[in-house]
Amino acid sequence: MTLMSTPAPLVLVTLTGALGTLGCNQVTSTDNATQAIVPADYKSTFTEVRGCRKTGVGHEGDLFIRVLAGPSAKAPYTERKVPFPEGAVVVKEQFDDEKCQTLVQLTAMRKEAKGYDPTASDWHWQTLGADRAVKLDGKVKRCIGCHADAAGECNGGYDLTCTAP
Repeated sequence: MTLMSTPAPLVLVTLTGALGTLGCNQVTSTDNATQAIVPADYKSTFTEVRGCRKTGVGHEGDLFIRVLAGPSAKAPYTERKVPFPEGAVVVKEQFDDEKCQTLVQLTAMRKEAKGYDPTASDWHWQTLGADRAVKLDGKVKRCIGCHADAAGECNGGYDLTCTAP
């Protein structure tokens, strides 16, 4: 009886510790082969919609960012009148220098089918390394929490994109 009661609390502590890190620095998807939602050729196929500037409050570290929109995301991002269509991708490049030359990581959002996550305007979120390796994926609470500020219209933003171009 004593042997059975000792392992249970240890297992519970181990699971609690492991689950506590999800959403902070690990892939949250259960799919071990999580694919980047940022295409390999994004630098040549996406359009810059926000030039290099210092990141806003709430983002990691002292970084500089540049925002690019995929072909189907460009008009909704820049015009702020039409909805983002399913599959639209917005990418935030993050750099450690003020000239935006040394890429540190990417953060991306892709509009999914209606019903994917109604509380986050059906956006799928990812944080990726500079090599496009997925670090965070899916319904990332840290991303949603900031972007959902003021019903998605934070800083003049549109549909959880957060800031005006």
